[in-house]
Amino acid sequence: MNTSLHLGSQAPHVTLYIPHCPLLPPDIDPQHPNVPALINANSNHWRKILTIYAKLASPSADWRSYRDQQLLQHEALLCQSTSLAQHGGWHWVAGRANWEGLGMTHSQCQEIVTGQVWRKGSLLLTPYPDYRQFPNRLIDQLRPLLHT
Repeated sequence: MNTSLHLGSQAPHVTLYIPHCPLLPPDIDPQHPNVPALINANSNHWRKILTIYAKLASPSADWRSYRDQQLLQHEALLCQSTSLAQHGGWHWVAGRANWEGLGMTHSQCQEIVTGQVWRKGSLLLTPYPDYRQFPNRLIDQLRPLLHT
């Protein structure tokens, strides 16, 4: 069964596409989700995903406050989507299996970080957002691109 879940802004600056969805607390507002409640309802795995997302999307160095208070107020988290959302901004597709699920390959894009990140316009194909595959070094390389 194909499902699609969109959490966050209707007009995001950076949309993250991942292959699975978090468990949602029953009282969560999909357009203004409470990130700490979302993290508490899920595993440490989701804290890591949302932390990496915040580090990339935050307009300042204070990614912790941004993650907990603003991330999904101004950004969107899309899960198990079968196509890209129709809006401007960056489209960040995380994980090779997820790229393939959306019908994409890195051969269609320009390599911008050797063996790790490919770009085509406002589309980024990256590793899955966990600390082993997406270390701070990679975040530091990509963050300026998303804020120019």
